[in-house]
Amino acid sequence: MGDLTENFSSSEFECHCLDDCVAKNPAMQMDADFMNKLQALREVYGGSLTVTSGVRCEKHNESIGGKPDSAHLSAVAADAKIQITRPSPTFSFLSRISEQFMSTTKTFTISSAL
Repeated sequence: MGDLTENFSSSEFECHCLDDCVAKNPAMQMDADFMNKLQALREVYGGSLTVTSGVRCEKHNESIGGKPDSAHLSAVAADAKIQITRPSPTFSFLSRISEQFMSTTKTFTISSAL
């Protein structure tokens, strides 16, 4: 059980910088509408999504080469990965439905580990 949605916890979306940044402030939480869409995407997929990046402070975003206008800065983006153990239509399926769940300002990046 998560504290943001049924399957996602706020700790998964914290900034990964080493500083005591503004993005680690409890007031800087993921957008509720975005999280509802992400939860719906997970439910359609039927498996777990490992969040690799959520909200970012400007310093961390710059240090990893993020875009200056990245949606991560506004807590409306998540990078995640799924575990695919054999070639599967799962990746293309998730890519297609993620576009339906997320608007252009609320992005979701999927990467597969093959």
